[in-house]
Amino acid sequence: MKGFTIILNIFLQFLNSSAGKTALSWKPNSVESDGRTKLPTIESIIKGNRSFYRPFYVRIVAGEGLGEEKKCGGTIISVNWIVTAASCVASHNAQAIWVHVGDFTGGDGHRELLTVSEVIVHESFNSLNHQHDIAMLRLMFPLSIEHRQHSFNLCSSNTATTANNICTLMGTCGLGTIMASQDIEPPNLREIFLTETRGGVIFQRCPQGVICTHRTSRVSQNICRGDEGGPLYLFHGDSTVPRCLYGVASYFGPDRRSRELCNGGSFFTSVPAHYYWILSKLHQ
Repeated sequence: MKGFTIILNIFLQFLNSSAGKTALSWKPNSVESDGRTKLPTIESIIKGNRSFYRPFYVRIVAGEGLGEEKKCGGTIISVNWIVTAASCVASHNAQAIWVHVGDFTGGDGHRELLTVSEVIVHESFNSLNHQHDIAMLRLMFPLSIEHRQHSFNLCSSNTATTANNICTLMGTCGLGTIMASQDIEPPNLREIFLTETRGGVIFQRCPQGVICTHRTSRVSQNICRGDEGGPLYLFHGDSTVPRCLYGVASYFGPDRRSRELCNGGSFFTSVPAHYYWILSKLHQ
């Protein structure tokens, strides 16, 4: 039994270290005893699971001084551009923003620090109601050959439900705090699985241009401080291989109290709703 456990651990490490092309399959016909769908889990941790290798994910640090930085996530969408949340970068100029690119699945992952030449915040961004919470960062220099192949496709349409109106599994990853009461960052990238909802107990009505989500786990999983700007993605078929960028992490919880506890749901700016805005900036 001990030998089998060692072999299994080696196999899982191999999956995690592959360049995002290999992942555990999510089988929709695999169910728990109570009928709920089973989800892939490698390591049970606070607020989510240890993430697969997501090479399109970047870590953004914005701020002038030590201890005053705003940390967020972002997504590589071309060799020159990163998409993130406007709330992460709107109050900072390009010279005060740094982008970390590389492998965040472990503490020893190889990463590069990149500078930014331009910040483009959506013209209609409203920090009070989180509308149009999306921004783009132009890198000072194009990504290196090692990283330029990791540009992530944009979802051009609202495809999070099937023709039979069945919710599609989505994923989001980040390096935000893993404890609501303390700003403790995880040692490696975390990931949770979600489905889209347009109404229900928590969300009376999902605002236009926003993607409201519902956790798929019994455990209260939620994005939290530091996860803003990170990617929400759809998967290829029944796998956990990301297909396209569906949303940008915007805020968590519908009120102040739930945001303090990071337990009121995860809200994302819709990429399909801003698809042509993104393209216009890419080609300007």
